Amino acid sequence: MRVALGATQGNVLRMILGEALVLLGLGMALGAIGLFFTTRFVTTMLYNVSAFDPATLGLVAGTLLVVTLLAALVPALRAAMLDPVETLRAE
Repeated sequence: MRVALGATQGNVLRMILGEALVLLGLGMALGAIGLFFTTRFVTTMLYNVSAFDPATLGLVAGTLLVVTLLAALVPALRAAMLDPVETLRAE
């Protein structure tokens, strides 16, 4: 619908990926708060790693970022490649 109203493919991609990154940020913030409150439990589960190990937290954050971008990129590309005339006819 946005493409039919004049949005470019870049605008559609940016919008969808931006929404995915906002959700990722909210999830990571909630996860950090949860880690803060469950530090004692987490330290008993980890062997020779502190609960706030920067390498581990960075690796987890990077992995989540890559997975989020890949998961959002597929539908974003499909939405950007739609023909607006065909989409409006289908509606």
